[in-house]
Amino acid sequence: MKKKSKLVFKIGINDLTELVTLNGKNLPFYLCWKDMLRRCYDNKCHIRSPTYIGCSVCKEWLLLSNFKIWYDLNYIEGFALDKDILYPGNKVYSPETARFVPSYLNSLLTDHRNDRGKLPLGIHAAKPNKNGRINTTYPARCMNGSGHRISKTFKTISEAKAWYSITKRIIVKKQATKAFLDNAIKTDVYLALVRREW
Repeated sequence: MKKKSKLVFKIGINDLTELVTLNGKNLPFYLCWKDMLRRCYDNKCHIRSPTYIGCSVCKEWLLLSNFKIWYDLNYIEGFALDKDILYPGNKVYSPETARFVPSYLNSLLTDHRNDRGKLPLGIHAAKPNKNGRINTTYPARCMNGSGHRISKTFKTISEAKAWYSITKRIIVKKQATKAFLDNAIKTDVYLALVRREW
């Protein structure tokens, strides 16, 4: 008698006959698939990370067996699954759009929408000073790819945005070139990163 497939997040189908856990822990391919589904279909995740609202998984990858075939061909240990590195703003995980990338590169692309609100990417609302007055300056911040944040404060949003755009492009190009020369990313990812506008 065939095992009944188990739905994951009410949409993903675990159609494998092989084990997906070992000693009570999810195997890496299953954990990756489950986390991808969580980001797209779990309301609790959307409360914590609203940037995933509206994201989805292609029909093919709703079957764990299909995702595992792609995973086995593409996974690199310690790398993160990214859905929009090739196509900024993409909201669908699929074989055509998703890539495994080094975590340090993936963290460079974080939106931080919760921190910045309606301000442009990289610009944050000024916090009140010690007297409780709101500063009329705009801090611009970005990660340097080595785990450190660099920042500068400007009098206008346009000045902050210009600095962020130039600085971010330099950092991303440097880190993407390093990753490409180390054979950590493929040509499509490298070109997408160095051509990206900030």
